[in-house]
This record gives sequence, C-alpha cells and structure tokens, in this order.
Amino acid sequence: MHLLFSAPQVELTEYTWEEVNRGPRLRRRAAAQSEMMRRARHVKEVLPLVPLKDIVKELEKTRSVDVTITNFLEGLVTYTPEVETVIEPQPSTSQAPPKYVTPTPTGTFPKSAKERQMSFQERKAQMIAEARKRYIEKHGLKIDC
Repeated sequence: MHLLFSAPQVELTEYTWEEVNRGPRLRRRAAAQSEMMRRARHVKEVLPLVPLKDIVKELEKTRSVDVTITNFLEGLVTYTPEVETVIEPQPSTSQAPPKYVTPTPTGTFPKSAKERQMSFQERKAQMIAEARKRYIEKHGLKIDC
C-alpha cells in the first residue's frame, strides 16, 4: 500500500476542494468582464462623449451593443457627457497642418430615419464641397464651382 502513494510522487497540499474549484469560475468571470469591456469600447467608439461607466451599466442590462447605442441616441438613457479632450497635432516643418471638417453638433438627434438621412446628406454635401475647394486651391486650378 505504501508503494501506491509513493510511486506517483504527488505532493500533498493544504488547499480545500472549494479553493481548487474556484479557479475556473474566476477565469470565466474574467473572460466575461473582458468581453463586456470589449463591447463597451465598441460603444465608446460610436459615442465618445458617453462615460464608460454609463455604457457598462447599460450593456449589463441590454447585453447588446446595438440596443445600447440606440438607447443612448434616442435619449432612453440619461448621462452627463464627458468633456472631449483634443490633442493638438505637432506642426510639421515641411507643410501646413491639414484642415479638417468637423460638423457642428446640433445637440439633438433626429427622431425619424428620414430626418437623419437628410442631415447625413447635408453634412456629406458640405464635406465634399470643402474637399473639392481644398483640392482646387492645392493644385492651383482655375475652376468655378
């Protein structure tokens, strides 16, 4: 009988069964939290002014990135917008810094899809016109738009 225990050379530990069994649960919980943060970062990319804690709280309820984004856009979830930090690019010595078109926020999200589409088309037309103007200026073209 003594040979049976000495042959595998297994060390005796002080761990209880509960402590040993807790490891897989902790790994599953960590994986779930990691997935939740991945989803929260995805929502944050779409809605950069919404605080991460509010995104996580809503994601825990809905379990869906799309539903969470919709709830924030439609005003079903209230939040205090974060202050957007702007990182100033370092001016290069070779050329002037690019001018970016940033649409002015209206503060309200159109309720109907038709209004959102019209707003999108207006912003798109404005951006194309400004890009065309910059291209003409950059290449010194004599074109009247």
